[in-house]
Amino acid sequence: MKTKDFIKMLQKEDPSGESYIRINGEPVWFVEGKPGYWDGPYNYLEISENGKYTWVQSTKGDKIDVHTMDMMGFAERFNGNWEEIKDHIRVEYDYLDDGQRERQFIEKAKQECENFSEMIRDIKENYKK
Repeated sequence: MKTKDFIKMLQKEDPSGESYIRINGEPVWFVEGKPGYWDGPYNYLEISENGKYTWVQSTKGDKIDVHTMDMMGFAERFNGNWEEIKDHIRVEYDYLDDGQRERQFIEKAKQECENFSEMIRDIKENYKK
C-alpha cells in the first residue's frame, strides 16, 4: 500500500485526525523512509477490481517502515528499573471493571521489566566467561 492510500484510509476512518494509532496492539514509535531495496524486501496487498488480493513482495522504489514499541522495548529505555518505569506508565481506562484489568496491565509491565533485567544479567554473566 502506498502512503497516500494509507492516509486516505486514516482520513476516512478518522476525519478529525484525533484517534490514536496502534499496530498489532502496540504503540507507534517512529516511521522511517528508505529505499525499497534497503534491508530486505517489503510487502503490500494489491486488490483487483473483482476484490481478489495479490500479495506483492518488492524492492522497487521507496518504503516507509512503521516501528512499534513493545513493553520489553519500553523497559529497555529505563534499563529495566521498575521504580522508574512505573512513574512513566499511565492507565486511562474509562469503562472497565473494578480495576482488575488495570492491575493485570501493570503486572504484565512489571513482568516484562523483570524479563528485561534478567536477560541483561544473563548476557553480562555469559559475556564474562
